[in-house]
Amino acid sequence: MSFPTKPTSNPRSLRCLFIALASLSLILVAAAATAQGSYTPQVFNPSIDTGQDFTTVPVNTAWNASNGINQTVWNNIFSYGGTNPGPQFWFSGSTGLWISSSSSLGWPNTGMMQQDTTCSAGFGYGDFHWRSAEGQSAAGPGSNQIMWPADGDPGWPGIIKGSTDNHIGEVDVSEVNYASNDTLFSTFHFYDANASGNDGTIMHVPDTFPTGSGDMTAMHDFDEIWGAGSLVLKIDGVVQMSAPTAQVRADYAHGGCNYTLGAQMAMQATGYDKTPDDWIEIANMWWSPVDGTTQPVTDALSISAPTGLTAGNSVTLSISSNYKVSPNVTVTVGSSSYSLPVTGSGTSYTVTIPAADVVAGTYNVQVTDGTTKSNVISITVSASTPTGALQIDSLVYTASSLTLEGTVYQSVAGGISFLIDGKYVGVARDSSPIGTHHLIYVFPSAPSTGSHTVTYYLVGQESTTSVTGTFTAP
Repeated sequence: MSFPTKPTSNPRSLRCLFIALASLSLILVAAAATAQGSYTPQVFNPSIDTGQDFTTVPVNTAWNASNGINQTVWNNIFSYGGTNPGPQFWFSGSTGLWISSSSSLGWPNTGMMQQDTTCSAGFGYGDFHWRSAEGQSAAGPGSNQIMWPADGDPGWPGIIKGSTDNHIGEVDVSEVNYASNDTLFSTFHFYDANASGNDGTIMHVPDTFPTGSGDMTAMHDFDEIWGAGSLVLKIDGVVQMSAPTAQVRADYAHGGCNYTLGAQMAMQATGYDKTPDDWIEIANMWWSPVDGTTQPVTDALSISAPTGLTAGNSVTLSISSNYKVSPNVTVTVGSSSYSLPVTGSGTSYTVTIPAADVVAGTYNVQVTDGTTKSNVISITVSASTPTGALQIDSLVYTASSLTLEGTVYQSVAGGISFLIDGKYVGVARDSSPIGTHHLIYVFPSAPSTGSHTVTYYLVGQESTTSVTGTFTAP
């Protein structure tokens, strides 16, 4: 959603939203909701926060009066398309500042922001905060709360000027769906050569709100916390989405560009003109240096596994996260790695290691999702109850050799034969006394990348004692 400093000639259309929704690169689902009523709304602290508590402004105060909107911070107050900007801004006492747009005035773009003149304008790392409620009745592009590049660079969608890198420009903390007043979404915009208009998006659509009545027309706290390599959205104190570290731009103090802070009703007088008024109500809005410099939030994964694991049975790992985990993750078990699908939503997921890859032994296990790594846990897999004369307990592959540990439950003089991918390797032992066997095979040349099958059987009894296992060459 653009923040104009003059009447714009390229307004966003309903079609643009559909394109963005169709091409969004990542949907990050809300963290588990806090118990209703447990969240305490944030309070403006003038000693550390730069902004305003609008609930302290008397009713009927003029929007441009010295005790109305703090124009030292919001020095660009605009209303395009209307005959008079005054009626679109008013104070209602304890509930704060209302910004509206109406059909009777031709749906003017109405809003307030910091002037986006240079990268040193606006604010750097910190907590960009809004406490607000938003209402719309299928009338058209509506309210939004926004962080806009401080150098006005270069217009919607806020892609860094003259650059094809994918650092995030425009940050829409909240926007209202064009078609209803029960859908609010948040979006990071960045350069994507494969997207329509090169407008890449990382989007989040909350299914419910953590506290309050459950819709956007109730007051909620929105915080966009920006730190080095960290850009995180919270609603009512609960993490909703976070940007990939590599796409987070630096602030001006660290060689990048600040963001400006604002809110607006961005309307278009088109076929959406169905109801008289849309509005955003802001109790307070500010920037604070505290969270961005001392409490940056990043993506986090935590894994756990059940006990009592036995060879030949699948192992399901439980994953906890503060973001939506990718459809596939990398699971590292000892020296082997697997790309495996995940299931679940919210903050709870599972990933299952196939039974064929579960062999006896003790292993370190870790899950990796992109650049996010989980904790490392140790799991012990016991040998399964024998069902035959012979069993593979573990296979450990290195760059040049394969170590096989197996157990023989039937003594025969003929020994043990050994095959890899169906190719006869030789007799692993000249005899096969009952007990555990530790065998090492040195490859004459490295096996091809991928999964390989090991076959292990008593000589002369292939049809009745043959067992198999697998290993993966990187």
